Amino acid sequence: MNKQSTSGFTLIELTVAVALFALGAVAAAGGIAIVMSSDTGAKEQAHAVALAVQKIEELKGLPPASIQAEAAEDVTALGQGGKGKGKYKRKVEVVNEAEGKNTKAFTVSVDYSTGRGGMKTVKIYTLTYVN
Repeated sequence: MNKQSTSGFTLIELTVAVALFALGAVAAAGGIAIVMSSDTGAKEQAHAVALAVQKIEELKGLPPASIQAEAAEDVTALGQGGKGKGKYKRKVEVVNEAEGKNTKAFTVSVDYSTGRGGMKTVKIYTLTYVN
């Protein structure tokens, strides 16, 4: 009598299992890369919003008559100026009598790089009353 063992895996079964595992690992790695990329984009946007809010608060502390438009300038994530030092460009636009007499509107725009060659803009708008 000839007895053959039926326990264990064949070479084909093992090869298929390893291939499926490798495919799953590659898919998971791609998902992790996408999540990390979107996290970086969220950080850049948060920095841009903080820079715009910082400038709005600075302008709100000035007498309304002295608020003037400012050309785009390079700023760092800490809001400091400096040519070519930051990834952010911040500018201020001012409109007199925007919503009627004795008003002044100002908009702070911050442009930032998305990291993939694209640019995005954050804008914050506020209105003040001028005596």
